[in-house]
Amino acid sequence: TINEGKFVDVNQALLRLSGFKRDEVIGSTSIELGLFTEEQRALLFKVLNERGRVENLELPIRKKTGELLHGMFNSVMVDIEGEKHLLTVMIDITDRKRALEALQESEARYRMLAEAANDVIFLMRIPDGTYEYVSPSAARLLGYTPDDLYSNPLLIRRAVHPDWREYFEKQWQAILDGQEPHRFVFQLIDKQGIVRWHAQHNSYIKDSDGRLIALQGIVRDITEQKQLQEALAASEKKY
Repeated sequence: TINEGKFVDVNQALLRLSGFKRDEVIGSTSIELGLFTEEQRALLFKVLNERGRVENLELPIRKKTGELLHGMFNSVMVDIEGEKHLLTVMIDITDRKRALEALQESEARYRMLAEAANDVIFLMRIPDGTYEYVSPSAARLLGYTPDDLYSNPLLIRRAVHPDWREYFEKQWQAILDGQEPHRFVFQLIDKQGIVRWHAQHNSYIKDSDGRLIALQGIVRDITEQKQLQEALAASEKKY
């Protein structure tokens, strides 16, 4: 009931989720049971008074054991024999909430690693070739900031050294054709006009139907490695 705030009926699902027995719940309030805090109950009634109903309001409730359970609440006012009652449906979203938190934590760790990496890490939509993410290291390794690449996805393809453009275009076409090349090496002219060697390692993301929808890549500057190899080859030839 609204006036007293006491439970007049509950189903077995709530008893099972909360751990309380029926005779413990009926005639008690959510505050007395410890299901809600005063603040949580006040929030529910604030939404109810402002909107006339509660829709998809996420609130934690405390089980009899003290463990928290996350619920999504939908409530409406009903009149039973002239007395106002609050009819509430709660969906247990605890597993969904934990999965979302784990995903957000994983994404935060990934972003932290990506932003600290020396290599350029990127996520690109296929087949349109637009970037979903480019690590800040792009500015240092390529001379182009992530914003440069977000606003102009074709920038890198134009920055490829003329001697390597045909090769680069063939690799891009191989990706679109589903051949999924996992590594290719090419020369690129950075924003300062310096020619640099890069090795790109690719992994591919597909939808539930097996269609390629994204490319995740790591680009590493291998200029020094190439220069050492060339110096070694020249030294060996001279020797």
